[in-house]
Amino acid sequence: MKLKPHCLLLLTIWFAATGLAVSQDVKDVVSFRISLAGGKTTYRTGEPVKLIFTFTAVEPGYLLETYYSPRFDDIIVTPKDGIYDWLYRYNRLYSYDDVSVVHQLSISPAQVEITLNELVRFDNPGKYIVKAVSRRVWKPKGDVSFRSNPILLSSNEIELEIKELSEAEERAEVKRIATLMDSASSLPQHQIFKRELDYLTGDASTVEKVSRFIKPPVFGGVTWLDTGTGLNTG
Repeated sequence: MKLKPHCLLLLTIWFAATGLAVSQDVKDVVSFRISLAGGKTTYRTGEPVKLIFTFTAVEPGYLLETYYSPRFDDIIVTPKDGIYDWLYRYNRLYSYDDVSVVHQLSISPAQVEITLNELVRFDNPGKYIVKAVSRRVWKPKGDVSFRSNPILLSSNEIELEIKELSEAEERAEVKRIATLMDSASSLPQHQIFKRELDYLTGDASTVEKVSRFIKPPVFGGVTWLDTGTGLNTG
């Protein structure tokens, strides 16, 4: 049965009034893409893999949470048999940080950088496909925030390759990082260097991690164990 023109007009007005239709799909308004920092696609085992999240919006009113925390996003890496998703295993509830840094989205790209190694550890060399689902964008309405009512956005897929680090190369890396950790003058600085050690996966790095876990350095009467940052030994 064909509807008469005046009936179609009435239906359109009714849908618009009730909010059931005619609004533009969010994916046509907000864009979310991921890329590898500097266009780099090949990494050695344990080398930091920097992901760049890029967001734009062609309509006003959308906000972006730009605070670093990787807990605001789900990163899907395949194949699964070559990785260990240690952040999820250590913190299954994905609790949020209290810090918030909000940005008004527009057609000008807004970027957030995430270190992939802080979510997963690459145990095997090979090629991996990475995709992300972000919960950082929302459209405020009253007290609604990205934590309570996020807009789920799926990214494009990218490919990267992890190349094996030889035992000699890892020993050299462990020695370099250990020297930096020993030279740290504060706990935050020490933690920056410690992350690099966490990303490594071989025997040399495991021995160093265990040694430093047993006897952690003290800064102002506080060690990294007191901050609840955990230890990634695999």
